[in-house]
Amino acid sequence: MALFEELFGPYPFAEYVVVVADEELDVPVEAQGLSLFGVNHVDGARGAERLVAHELAHQWFGNSVTIADWRHIWLNEGLAKYAEWLWSERSGGRDAQELAAVAHRLLASQPQDLKLADPGRKLMFDDRLYERGGLVVHAVRRALGDDAFFRMLRAWATVHRHGVVSTQTFTAHVERYAHGPVDELFEAWLYGTRLPALPTAVA
Repeated sequence: MALFEELFGPYPFAEYVVVVADEELDVPVEAQGLSLFGVNHVDGARGAERLVAHELAHQWFGNSVTIADWRHIWLNEGLAKYAEWLWSERSGGRDAQELAAVAHRLLASQPQDLKLADPGRKLMFDDRLYERGGLVVHAVRRALGDDAFFRMLRAWATVHRHGVVSTQTFTAHVERYAHGPVDELFEAWLYGTRLPALPTAVA
């Protein structure tokens, strides 16, 4: 919570409740101000820590900053996925570049038929959407550089707090922090289906 408040701005609700069900769950779930985990997610060995980070991040990205419709689901899941990578990076785990490389290798081995900006009903919760969404955010970070990226990210969660957004809202927001055009980046990652190269260059 302390890290995410530093990165994303103040926690957007009055409280945060975590419920651990007395059974195993396939995946945790969240709602406004609440996350539900299974006993299998709390193993005392940090085995599911990325999921704890993911669900907490949804309080900013999904529950406070809400998408206009399901076409834009990558905004919720991509930003929460990237929050996992930021938590890992800041808590002594692998850094975001390493995790992006893992995600990129995984996606490269799978079908290239997902258009992130409008995945359709069948693919909107496909695992590839989460990974590619995280990679978009990482590509933005590499294009902007860390200083501008983290200012952009905090402003996104603050300016649109308890608001409704779309992919176009996000791309316009990013443009305000970019040193140059980012149209090609978004065209390739959001509107194309072929996997772009792993983002490595830092602005």
